[in-house]
Amino acid sequence: MLKHGANVRTARSERLQRIHGHPQHSGNSDQRTAIRHNTQSSVFVMNQNDKTLVIGIGNTLRGDDSLGRISAERVLDAVDSQEVRVISQCALTPELAAEIAEVALVIFLDASADGPSDRISTRRLIATDGHQPMAHRGDAPSLLALSGHVYGHIPDAFAITFRGRAFGLSDQRLSAEASAACDLVVRETLRLIDEHAAVR
Repeated sequence: MLKHGANVRTARSERLQRIHGHPQHSGNSDQRTAIRHNTQSSVFVMNQNDKTLVIGIGNTLRGDDSLGRISAERVLDAVDSQEVRVISQCALTPELAAEIAEVALVIFLDASADGPSDRISTRRLIATDGHQPMAHRGDAPSLLALSGHVYGHIPDAFAITFRGRAFGLSDQRLSAEASAACDLVVRETLRLIDEHAAVR
């Protein structure tokens, strides 16, 4: 879902709001999903749409750890912001479960401390079993489980990662390997978005 020219300015404005970890909800009532409380099961049920959520994770002051967030910014420049929502923040938090419950596909972008040294890694994510409470910060499978438990919906989910080389203090300064990997992460993200849209 490549961005149309008219959406470029809007998407870049949204990026300035999101990159600091403060996701903004659209004011369009048609785009916001209604929440209904099911008193019998004490679960919030949200009306899902066909949109995609991309979440870039990382500390921008820790070198290659900023890979996920830099990649997310580049994805935002390449997609239609009406169809793909991009969030960039330091870590996963429970509040993201509500955002995840509203979409058909969620993709997490992040640097890792392990994994293949010569390529990016793409894997399908499965929600963790059980209903263990999620801490203030957690991992993607736990967040998916929280979305299912509280809102009754778990979207298709993938993680795209690359093993970082340098995590020392630096402001969004990637190693040469991580910088090259960013382009691959963006291309893989767009591929997953297009493939998912094709089967809907």
